[in-house]
Amino acid sequence: MNRKGLKLFLLFVLCSASLVFFIPRSHPGEEASAYTPGEVLVKFRKEATDRERNRVRDRAGVFPARRYQHTGIERLFLSPGQGVEEAVRILGADPAVEFAEPNYKVLFDQMPVETPDDPGFLSGEQWHLDSAPFDDLFLPPSITIPVDVDIDAPEAWGVMTLTFGPEMTAAVGVLDSGCGQSGYFSDSTGYIPGHLDLPNEVLFANTTELAVIGSDSPYDMNTLTDDVNGWDFEENDNTPEDKPNLFSSSLHGTRISGIIGAMWGNGEGIAGIGKRHLRILPLRIEDVADIIDGIDYAIGMTREGKPVRVLNASWHVSQGSLSLMEGIQQAGEAGIVLAAAAGNRGQDNDDGFMPVYPAEFTRIPLTNVLAVAATRMDGSLADFSNYGEHSVQITAPGENIYSTAGGSAEYELAKGTSFSAPIAAAVLGLVFAANPELTPEEAITRVIEGGDFDARLAGQVSSGKRVNLTGTLAPFHPYSGLIPLNASNKPVFLYTDSASSSYGSIIQCISNDDSVAVMEEDQAGGWRIAPISPGVASFTLSFDGTEAPLEFWETGPWRVTAISPFSATVRSGETTEEQFTSLLPGSASWSVMDPAIGSVDEEGWFTGRSAGITRVVLSIDGVPVDSSGAVRVLPPYSDGDGGGGCFIATAAFGSPLEPHVAVLREFRDRYLVKNRAGRAFVSFYYRHSPPLADLIASNRFLRALTRGALLPAVAFSGLALNLGFPTALSIVILFLAMPVWIIYLIRKKGKLSP
Repeated sequence: MNRKGLKLFLLFVLCSASLVFFIPRSHPGEEASAYTPGEVLVKFRKEATDRERNRVRDRAGVFPARRYQHTGIERLFLSPGQGVEEAVRILGADPAVEFAEPNYKVLFDQMPVETPDDPGFLSGEQWHLDSAPFDDLFLPPSITIPVDVDIDAPEAWGVMTLTFGPEMTAAVGVLDSGCGQSGYFSDSTGYIPGHLDLPNEVLFANTTELAVIGSDSPYDMNTLTDDVNGWDFEENDNTPEDKPNLFSSSLHGTRISGIIGAMWGNGEGIAGIGKRHLRILPLRIEDVADIIDGIDYAIGMTREGKPVRVLNASWHVSQGSLSLMEGIQQAGEAGIVLAAAAGNRGQDNDDGFMPVYPAEFTRIPLTNVLAVAATRMDGSLADFSNYGEHSVQITAPGENIYSTAGGSAEYELAKGTSFSAPIAAAVLGLVFAANPELTPEEAITRVIEGGDFDARLAGQVSSGKRVNLTGTLAPFHPYSGLIPLNASNKPVFLYTDSASSSYGSIIQCISNDDSVAVMEEDQAGGWRIAPISPGVASFTLSFDGTEAPLEFWETGPWRVTAISPFSATVRSGETTEEQFTSLLPGSASWSVMDPAIGSVDEEGWFTGRSAGITRVVLSIDGVPVDSSGAVRVLPPYSDGDGGGGCFIATAAFGSPLEPHVAVLREFRDRYLVKNRAGRAFVSFYYRHSPPLADLIASNRFLRALTRGALLPAVAFSGLALNLGFPTALSIVILFLAMPVWIIYLIRKKGKLSP
């Protein structure tokens, strides 16, 4: 090498070495979080004697925890107050030691994320798919925890890329006002909705009809001509164009179709939840007969091998209908789930006041109905949304939902449970795409188990959860939940279905906050969550499947609470049936976040003051440590309040619309809720009758026995409604007294006889 070349080489080396000084240094806090405190790993040299090893341990202030037999490495615990860095320095400097280092924490790779190039998604307008966490008061005011309030779509799409083949698709029937404002039928393609994000390719295709355009296919058995991509049951043709005149929101069905299956990654408009794995079946309807037609159509397609496993119902029928109930029940027997909007009146569907069917068919119960309430952009229950601790199972985003609208390229915001239901319907559809063998009940359970638990929703819907797409597709269950401090460990199991079998088994679990909860392996090889202190924790699970699409998976939030009961519902002016109690040692005291809503005494009894939602705060020795779930105060009973709620009678007679049930309901509304004793009875009945009603509904003998037992009550109620309560009571007293009077006369006559 010549002199000039040598100078250039030395200059290059010096410049490279100088870059060392520009490498960012970790902050002490970052270093500390990279390894487990109080522990080090060390390997002594082979020639080191036991005496030398003990000397080194004593000098470093450590003591043995475990020696790994085949590697010779030892795990050592530090004495209290001893720093990891100092212990490693002392150990590493000793000639008897081969090496020493911290017990570094495993840094897990993030879940795979896939995002489309659709402008509506990239701009953040589709916040329900992906948004920044929201700080909410899960705990007392001094503590905030970020709450993820979207459905985690990008993470789910990333997993779907790894686990979904192109053949894994499912159809979602949209029973609504139609799809596309300027739709038309093409003899070569089928129905064209006329919106660039809703092309023909995103629609369910009855391909047997394309081969015989102009006449009905002999292979689909439904007598409809050219029903290639759905049907308009109002105008009886094959162009289910969106022509809204029944629905208050224009282009209602078009918006719902976009939420479910708009073109994904086409660089236009919005991204549908389905990521090209869902097909929309537009079924235009305007009355119950049309709905039955649409349900019948879906049943027929499913039984003919072109399954439509999910129907979306973003509407309600206030009066209820035996035909509607029967149609949905028959759909369930064919393997079809109905995702139903809970309603937009801000009412408790458990009470059945101003009924909202089909959502309230969950109270009968129809087990293939998933009732969905709406949440706001901060994750709390929307003010307009109906709810129900027993009758509504889950929530989904329903405020400012951006979706397809009029014209060929228009998009608008909308709100309502109408737009929460299709989010749940899309998630159900993807469940069936991955696992077509599931029953409706199993698919609904999977969506609920995969939801995100939120303390603000506890007591408002039965699960206390919000729909989460990633959690629903997870290989394990449950995905998130609630754990009281005094509860036995909550088990976590792997699903055994086709989408999860490749993961193998759980081999490790790490908590993001082991001061709140940890997940431990039990003697039987299962994994259980052990609560430690109030708060929120999540876990990262790793698997041993040889073909597992992911090595690691993060769970949703688990809420550990020191308060029992966790949530409550009470009428204004009334006191909760159960008192709030502390599961922590120490002197407990109680307070209410919003005293205008209610008050709580020193023993934990909550009394409602005015309608609204608040939470109860637990303090131990004067320090706030936890807060309850939602405590909802309802208005006091008033004229006309009540509605449904005749759970036992409904179970016995088979329908809330059955005449005997209607008589009992009308008697309650006219007489019972008009006085204090009657209101107390109704309140007690609402709280305790649903489990008994479920038992009666499941047993034919109990139903018959209960019907017989209720007939006298029905007869009295009918008399009271027709003749007035005093007259009816007089008749009953006279009727009961008549046998006594006859017996008296007979005995008297016997005494007078010679």
